[in-house]
Amino acid sequence: MKMRHWLLIGLLGGLVGCATTTPLEPRELVYATSSEETFREAVELMVEQGYVVRHADLSLGRAEASLAAGRSIACNCR
Repeated sequence: MKMRHWLLIGLLGGLVGCATTTPLEPRELVYATSSEETFREAVELMVEQGYVVRHADLSLGRAEASLAAGRSIACNCR
């Protein structure tokens, strides 16, 4: 009986530890550059990685690109 109690207490203690995890930090990048420079670099990176840029509008800060395999990506730099 005593062994069962310790097993139950250990199990419940482990479950309580799982419920009190810290929240993840935000996944947002902040750069000390202008949005125009960031946008141009992002579009250039997409081209280097094999994407075909279908639409890029600097005034909106939006670019759309796709791979030949059909995968697409969008970039918002605002």
